[in-house]
Amino acid sequence: MALKPLFPLWISALVAASTILTSLIVYLLTGFIFILFIMPVPFLLFKWEKGDKDM
Repeated sequence: MALKPLFPLWISALVAASTILTSLIVYLLTGFIFILFIMPVPFLLFKWEKGDKDM
């Protein structure tokens, strides 16, 4: 009887922790992908434009 009210609390705590962890992982992954792929794009475009001008 004493454990029954605690069970939904455990479930809610686990759900909250899992959602926070997944959101943090997704945020870090998107930031990593953004830094890796989107940040070098202007530099690459500038390099390609310079190369085309040299040719």
